Amino acid sequence: MQLKHKGQEDVIDIKQLTVSMQWTTAADFDLAAAYESKEGQRGLIYFGQLGSLDVFPYICLNKDEGVGDSGGYNEEVLIINNLADMNAIWLFCWDYGMVQVGKKARFKDSDVSLTISDDSGRSNSVEIDTGETGNVCYLAGIDNTSPMGAMLTNTSLTGTLKGLKTIEQLMTLVKYQKQQWDKEGRMKGESRLLINLLEKKFGTLDDKHRAIIKSLDTKTLLAYAEKILTAQTVQEVFVG
Repeated sequence: MQLKHKGQEDVIDIKQLTVSMQWTTAADFDLAAAYESKEGQRGLIYFGQLGSLDVFPYICLNKDEGVGDSGGYNEEVLIINNLADMNAIWLFCWDYGMVQVGKKARFKDSDVSLTISDDSGRSNSVEIDTGETGNVCYLAGIDNTSPMGAMLTNTSLTGTLKGLKTIEQLMTLVKYQKQQWDKEGRMKGESRLLINLLEKKFGTLDDKHRAIIKSLDTKTLLAYAEKILTAQTVQEVFVG
């Protein structure tokens, strides 16, 4: 599935995930993952803290590429080895040189791309749609708080920093995105998850079924999600 636009989502496998960021532009882009565990612990994996697959947080970045704005083939790979222990993971990239001086990044003129793959070989390509602004990009979020499964969302939201010293500077983008979606009346996460699961099996839902889903409470949404496994038609899910 291609998550080409902001707000597009996909249900993903909650086993091992591999995040690959590639570019050839002469720029020092950095891939990073902020995380929140089920116990509420937060942290950041980036070039200054590469992490580990063998101990908490079971997230590891392979190396720091593009140092000194070197062009040619660059790739940074982030592996998430135990998503089940996480409430959420937020994926970021930034233009290191431009963050240091507080100027806009070279995202628009770059060919930077992000691919997220699970251990079954299924992959999601996230196209970076940032326009001309910002030097740090909140690329995508993984919400793993619902019993229905983990949801990957293309966020592609940019901000401008001058110096990057704390995780809270990055979390400002996450909070802003949530506020914007709340203002837009975006459906709650469980509703979006159920629609995604239904459309994977039965195709695009009509407005009637979408309206029903939007009105359901969390308990009913979970019950409908369980029906999807055995239902042969979308109507069977909504019976009872």
